[in-house]
Amino acid sequence: AVYDLSASATSDVRHVQEEEAFMYLADRFGMADEFKLGKGKKAEELIEFIDAQYAARDGNSPKTNLIVTIDGVEHPHQFLESRQPAFMVEDAHNGLAKKLPNKLAHALKYESVDLTHELKLVTSAEASGPISHFKYFNEKLLKTWEHFKSSSFNPAMLSLISDRFFIAELSQLIHLTVRKGDLSQNDFVFANLNSLLSIGKKTGFDSNTYKFSNKVLGDFLVQLSKDFDILLFVKSSEKSAPMSQELRKRSQELDDIFDLNDLSKRSAGSVCFISEEACKVSTSDCASHGVCSKIGGGCWSCLCSPSFNKTTQRTTKWAGADCSKQDISAQANLFLWTTLGLLTLLVGGLQLLYSVGSEALPGVLDAATSSKKN
Repeated sequence: AVYDLSASATSDVRHVQEEEAFMYLADRFGMADEFKLGKGKKAEELIEFIDAQYAARDGNSPKTNLIVTIDGVEHPHQFLESRQPAFMVEDAHNGLAKKLPNKLAHALKYESVDLTHELKLVTSAEASGPISHFKYFNEKLLKTWEHFKSSSFNPAMLSLISDRFFIAELSQLIHLTVRKGDLSQNDFVFANLNSLLSIGKKTGFDSNTYKFSNKVLGDFLVQLSKDFDILLFVKSSEKSAPMSQELRKRSQELDDIFDLNDLSKRSAGSVCFISEEACKVSTSDCASHGVCSKIGGGCWSCLCSPSFNKTTQRTTKWAGADCSKQDISAQANLFLWTTLGLLTLLVGGLQLLYSVGSEALPGVLDAATSSKKN
């Protein structure tokens, strides 16, 4: 199913072949000179189909093109609750959206740049801005997701989503919007999303987690259409088919990225960043409680420094991989040894009392006690 989020709803959802769909996209994106339309009834029907798509898009202001492929949707024609597809593509086996970036780059003489594993930029301009923006995205990933959760309408429900594909993919789209000003209306951003496929295979395509994730992603893309001209290619997938080798490899990469991001469980000096800038980005400049320092060959980590509060006249020591935790090791040691000392005194006192009570009385007291008993 192909959704055009910048088009108005139509009463008739056309079913077309992959070749016809590609001809429409070629005409829309300025590649029409690369193809021949042909003649006859088939050509007339194709022109009618293309004209209908343009009519639905009439009056839209130019925006950056965002072409999103979503795999693993149970019912592609029902992916969005609020709208129906612009058209359906029959027998789409050749990867209509997959071959589009290279076709565009070749036909328009554009540059194709991988921003992340899932995002690709096809642009006529110098791409240093977007590339720089995503340079340390892996180090920002979890912070981006946590901020999105906290600002959403239902953070408790979002906390139920733990699939790393979903978190990574949605965080990339969120990160893309932060610097949307770096992109022009002539640019194309391609996003390849497999998170729903991952969730469906893990929890079931009829599970509440899958349905909620589907809704979150769909609602977010509709909201994103205010800033981007979005075209969605939504496809189903064989439920019983195993995950591809490429997705299994990406899953392992995400495991490593998430482990690096989870600094709350790491001690100072236990995390190695490849550069000083990566260290600063990942740790928010060591939470302003330390400095990123080179501790080995090509390895940067936070060295925490104590801070002094002039108001309370107290010094606070900091710990953790990002220097965000208060170092209470001194207080803990004091408490531990004080507790052990008190326990030792208590046990010693009890033993002393017991030994005194069990000793034989002196002769005079013993005689007095015996005569009283008699």
